[in-house]
Amino acid sequence: MEDYPGSLAQGSVLFSDSADWEAHAGPLDVKMRRPSFVPTLVKMASTGRPAEKLAAARALTLLTSENTATHDVNENRTSIVSAKGHKALLAMLSENDSLANLAAPDTTVFLAREAAAAALANLCASADGREAVVGASGITVLVAALVREEAEELLKYCCGALGNLASENQDAIAAAGGIEALISLAKAVGIKEEDEEGCEKASLDEAEEDNGLEINASIALRKLAIDNAPNYKKMKEALTESMLRYFLHAELPPEGLVPEEERAPPDAFVS
Repeated sequence: MEDYPGSLAQGSVLFSDSADWEAHAGPLDVKMRRPSFVPTLVKMASTGRPAEKLAAARALTLLTSENTATHDVNENRTSIVSAKGHKALLAMLSENDSLANLAAPDTTVFLAREAAAAALANLCASADGREAVVGASGITVLVAALVREEAEELLKYCCGALGNLASENQDAIAAAGGIEALISLAKAVGIKEEDEEGCEKASLDEAEEDNGLEINASIALRKLAIDNAPNYKKMKEALTESMLRYFLHAELPPEGLVPEEERAPPDAFVS
């Protein structure tokens, strides 16, 4: 069996959308976007109320983003890791509240988790950040979030974090169920059903049409497959030939449609 060459997985995984975070950052987020505030931000992320956790996670995202940080981004990431910020962010991401369980439904809880995932994706872009996140059982937390969560923005950042961890942690991510979770997400976003003259067809959309979730999931899969025959074999067994060529090799089938012989009942495309 051929190994996956990985020529399409050498670029960076998408991190948090810097422009989006700048647009949504409140005055407190911008004011606290300074390295000297890192200990305070980590404390807020650890023990603060939902609104404080959200503000802290957003500020940490801005501090760790290569496009928005006003100081040395690598120093910022190192400072956050030294202050155990990665543990606070992983704890936020692990919170399993639901709107139904809250006495007063508050989307702040979910926005805070989304911001935590974005900050983790950025932290995992540096070597010390990756080591710290993996050492704090971050792979398990991130894979669990892929299975549990539904918000596409949050899932995009979790895929980005796993993509940044993938090259050095292929076997650990696979053992945690990461390949299955990433394939499920990639298929759910990338494969659409088209009703054409009463006939349902499965189409593979251009990745650029989604919000980054499909491309992040695909890049993470590609990095997990590089020079790793067992991982690539697992992907080949879980995907049809055209899906494999699309998600791992960025090759669209003719007319962007899954060949008829590969089509399964609609439910089979979203596992």
